[in-house]
Amino acid sequence: MFFLKKMVMNLLGRVFFYPVCISAVENVGGDFCVVEMQGDALKKVHWNPGEKMKIRVGKGKERSYTPLFVDRDKGKTKFVIHLHRKGPGSNWASNLKIGDTSHLSESRKSLTFIPSDKGYIFFGDETTIGAAYALKFSQKNTDSFTFVFEVSSLSSAEQVLAHLNMNRAKLVLKNKENTHLADVEKILSEEMRKGINPQLILMGNTQSIIKIRNALISLGCPSSQCKMKSYWSSR
Repeated sequence: MFFLKKMVMNLLGRVFFYPVCISAVENVGGDFCVVEMQGDALKKVHWNPGEKMKIRVGKGKERSYTPLFVDRDKGKTKFVIHLHRKGPGSNWASNLKIGDTSHLSESRKSLTFIPSDKGYIFFGDETTIGAAYALKFSQKNTDSFTFVFEVSSLSSAEQVLAHLNMNRAKLVLKNKENTHLADVEKILSEEMRKGINPQLILMGNTQSIIKIRNALISLGCPSSQCKMKSYWSSR
């Protein structure tokens, strides 16, 4: 009955949601919540690292997040949710308890991460930490990774990245004037000059990733080497 309903919803062009149980909730650094979900449907879900899932965060409200991983054998997944306290997703995560029921959608394409021997340089913000972990999770050679995040709190970001064993990530503190992006450009350009010809992935705030992309292209980075995915806009 469960999968018959899913097939009908797909034929109607509607997103199908299946029930899951909140099996663990960890508040990390004050600004992040690591949420584990379990359910039989996760044993059959098709997911590639980098793809998103929608979560119901209230009546008639949905938000998209990138799983850290999906363990089909155990029917389990995890998400990192930024508690910015400015929207329904953040408010929902702040009140979660173990044993609560939630609902997930099938995976939806965002950026699919393909294994690469040349490595990756990743730029994002707090909303992209899940995607960054999924990228790392999808690769065998994680030594050829550089992660750079623009963040509102160095302390909170350091704690959640340490929790995920991503302590080598580089952090740049945001400011209202966005002058911090010059520091981001400097870090990324130095990494690009090392000559390993990595894939560049820019995710997060639209204005930030466009500015960074344009700066790197002006320094000689081929546009074909750069992938972008906007998660939100500050305008």
